[in-house]
Amino acid sequence: MTNVEILYHKIITILILSALYTAGIGLFFYVKLLGTEEILLIKQSSRFVIVPLSMAIGFVISLVIGIAELVLFEKWTKYSFLKFVLYKYSLIVATIILGEICLFILLENRNVPIEKVFNDLPNFIKSDTFIAIFIYLLVFSIALNMWEAATEYLEPAAILDSLVGRYKQPQEEDLTFIFIDLKSSTRLAEKLGHKAYSQLVDECFALLTNCLYQHKANLYQFVGDEAVLFWQRDFASKTAAPIHLYFDFCRAIESKKEEFMEKYGEVPHFRAAIHEGTVTATVIKSMKKCIVYHGDVLNTCARIMGLCSQYNVDILVSANIKNWTSTHKKYEITLADKVILRGREQETEVYTVRQLAK
Repeated sequence: MTNVEILYHKIITILILSALYTAGIGLFFYVKLLGTEEILLIKQSSRFVIVPLSMAIGFVISLVIGIAELVLFEKWTKYSFLKFVLYKYSLIVATIILGEICLFILLENRNVPIEKVFNDLPNFIKSDTFIAIFIYLLVFSIALNMWEAATEYLEPAAILDSLVGRYKQPQEEDLTFIFIDLKSSTRLAEKLGHKAYSQLVDECFALLTNCLYQHKANLYQFVGDEAVLFWQRDFASKTAAPIHLYFDFCRAIESKKEEFMEKYGEVPHFRAAIHEGTVTATVIKSMKKCIVYHGDVLNTCARIMGLCSQYNVDILVSANIKNWTSTHKKYEITLADKVILRGREQETEVYTVRQLAK
């Protein structure tokens, strides 16, 4: 995924959150003011515009916070946790307060001189209405931030599945998995030290995440320097998304090789294994709930990954994946060997994949 596509994805997310923010503010003013004695405190000429005007101000507030999310908050992550939280929520609080003040001025200034509006402003800031609006908007902002953070770890569809209890009972699903693992990880960790090694892996997985969005992959888990992604089997076979993702990921790393050499003295290389089949999805209930997949598919894919070192190749796929190349001519697939994997009695064919020159 290009930087433009990543930016587009973030903008869409922010617009969705802004819409929720705006709707929440409109609902608040409708419930809080209309039909209660507080409506009597609002001038007759302003009563019918307070909800749409508050929603407009709310939308502006949410856009300011959203733009800060794109422009500032990412840069502030280099600060300590306390400093980051202080800076972020100071900006959010200041934006909410300014938004409330603007709403008050716009409502009051409809039939009152601006001088009187500014004279009344201190009383408004000390009023219960101001405090109630402020607390509501702050709590709502925190809730939306929590939702956004949750979607970074679990995609919205997975959160929805959890809310509706889709995996309350084990479900069988036909999935395609790709295991992606860093080559020579032990040597790199010893050479770089744990901190620099962790930074290297983090930078690589940031590039992988970009590819994940582009090829509509689902993240199952990161385990150390290994990532496990999956797709619905029909989608994967029609699009060859797992193979495309792997080679795009390799190209993304290659495009950053000078930066990697300068920072770490190494260019990382990753190997991959792809396999598909039926798994059982269920929810494990412990200190936190998580969706896990059980079945021979995952074990087989992990063992195929282990064969990459034995055959000194970067990618191995199962026989099922071989059939994709009949409709996707960008790749050449070659039989590497027929092996008996640990725990199995029958031979398994494994194939190497090479991207053809354009």
